[in-house]
Amino acid sequence: MHQNFLNESEERDLGGRTFDEVELESMFKRSGMVEKTPDRAVTPDELILKFCPQKPVDYLFESNQIKVNICASSIRLEGKDLGAATLSLAYHLRPTNNDSLEIARSNDLALHSHSGGHLPEEMRETITARFDRIFPWKFELGRVSLPSKKNHLAGLVVSDAITSGGWFKIEMQLTGADKD
Repeated sequence: MHQNFLNESEERDLGGRTFDEVELESMFKRSGMVEKTPDRAVTPDELILKFCPQKPVDYLFESNQIKVNICASSIRLEGKDLGAATLSLAYHLRPTNNDSLEIARSNDLALHSHSGGHLPEEMRETITARFDRIFPWKFELGRVSLPSKKNHLAGLVVSDAITSGGWFKIEMQLTGADKD
């Protein structure tokens, strides 16, 4: 998959839209990127993020890393407008011994104000903690089950993965008792 495919999709789907913290969690849960967390109600101290109209989420696939920049035209926390900012994080790829691929964060989430000003440390820590809950430190891409002609369980397992030149390439192998 090429990074431009994701970047253009995110611009179409997220550009200029506003999400509260629960909606952000739900969106990333559906993507499979976030561990399942209990559903919860929005509270007045919630984080509210309005995505920038252009490049709301920018992915970069290079050197076996997935870098993600989230551009917010507005961040509100506890009713306070904190202005525009970019949140940045990076993941690296690591094959595991159990036919899966671990995608693990390689850095703390970085928060950069567009105005050049500094957020109070307490606000920065709160925002970082909230996004740490949304973006896991690691997750795995594992076996994909497939129906087979003889109703035996077959599947695909990750054998290798690489990011390079804007591409995220995953090599998978067919497994199971029935490889028809």
